[in-house]
Amino acid sequence: LIWQHLTTSAQLYVKFKVNSTESDFNDSFSESVDSDGETIGFESLIYTIIDFVNSTFEFAKYRVLIKPVLSDLLYYLICFVQMTDEQMEKWQSNLDQLIEEDDIDTSAFSIRIAAQDLIMNLARDMTTLNDKHTKKDDDLFKIAFLQAIQRHFSEASELEKTQKSSQTWKIVESCLYVMGILSPTIIYTIKSGKNAANEYKSILDNVLLNLNMAESFMAGRSLWTASRFSQIMNDQSLDNFLRITSTLLNTVEAPILTVYALRATYYFFENVQMNQRVSVIKPHLPQFLQGLVSIGMNCNSDTLYLILQIIDLLLELDSEFTATVSSSICSISLSSFLRFPDDAIIFDVVLSIFDRLFAIDQCFCEIQKRLLPIIVAILNSNPNDPSISELISNNKISLQNMAILQPQVMDMLTKIINHSNGLNDFMIQKAYPSMIDCINKAFKDSSAIFQSGTECLSAFLKKGSDFIARYVDPTTNQNGIILALNVSF
Repeated sequence: LIWQHLTTSAQLYVKFKVNSTESDFNDSFSESVDSDGETIGFESLIYTIIDFVNSTFEFAKYRVLIKPVLSDLLYYLICFVQMTDEQMEKWQSNLDQLIEEDDIDTSAFSIRIAAQDLIMNLARDMTTLNDKHTKKDDDLFKIAFLQAIQRHFSEASELEKTQKSSQTWKIVESCLYVMGILSPTIIYTIKSGKNAANEYKSILDNVLLNLNMAESFMAGRSLWTASRFSQIMNDQSLDNFLRITSTLLNTVEAPILTVYALRATYYFFENVQMNQRVSVIKPHLPQFLQGLVSIGMNCNSDTLYLILQIIDLLLELDSEFTATVSSSICSISLSSFLRFPDDAIIFDVVLSIFDRLFAIDQCFCEIQKRLLPIIVAILNSNPNDPSISELISNNKISLQNMAILQPQVMDMLTKIINHSNGLNDFMIQKAYPSMIDCINKAFKDSSAIFQSGTECLSAFLKKGSDFIARYVDPTTNQNGIILALNVSF
């Protein structure tokens, strides 16, 4: 009965949700609420079926029921991965939503994501990623998955020939999406020459070498899938995809493609670094960075976080290039945490970026000269300080956010001190007393300031306690060590 519901639901989902508008959707499948307040209906049934299969697979004694029909199960799950027009409209109107929901590790919820998660769970339990941890069901899954996507590709091809549907690209997109998600195990299969290796390679070559640029979502998915398999590309193919991706990052007329280009850039950079193929990407780095900075200065937090992650990866690729563009990287990093002072994950990646910049000798001096006056002004909560008055007038920082930013700039100051060869006059005469004063003025429940302040104070004392001892506060006539001892933690 469950199997019948699964197959029927998949067929109806494709017919009425994927390939039809909402107005065509039969009223008998619409959502309703029962007497207990529970939502019931077509989509709820699909969620229940997917959850049931997931739960069944967790028990070893029931897996024998799933294995004989694994290929069919994967085929129907991929049906649920297909995009609906409703999803496309939502993503086109809200790119941040696309960034969130198209993430492999997303916490968002939809039928597409539920089906994707079940496929990932099946693959995680059954497939092999390396020779050290082989799994007996590896061949079973990979052949079953291959059969499922070949069946979908065949159906898409037939529909194209008969011109019965203008949305056959959705079938191909769903297959490429799932292949990209399962790229680690497919790459292992191709590299090891195991069963189905040639078939997987043939599919990738055929689809990725014939990009369909007519439909933005399809073109973007092809690019993203290419990035997931970039570690097994030859240099010529990789260079071609890098050129396409960097160009799309600078193409404002295609926002959907820009989002996919961002995702693809992340995986291209990650794979290039892991496989030591930096020479291939070096010529493209200026155009990549230009696009990243341009998008990053005018986007919301989810998109910005992805951009900052990519920049963080970029810094590891080529220190010489980084040194030449450190000013623009510093600008977008500084702007990012000033715009989103409450966003801890954005600040974490910003701090990582600055940490990498500080480690490059050619960058450190100029960046610390730029940052230290801003840090001191924020610690002093002084809006009239010329270091931040321009930022305030340009709405890059608000007076209300000054206090929120204080623990963060203390962390940044700690990084600067740890990377410096010693304490300079500005650090001792300006930054140190401002940090002490900020801690003493903080409320007792300001745990963030006390934690960051403790680490910052420790960094000062470790780096130059003798210089701190010679500093005398002009107001209290106490030296720097006494000031540290009097801090009211």
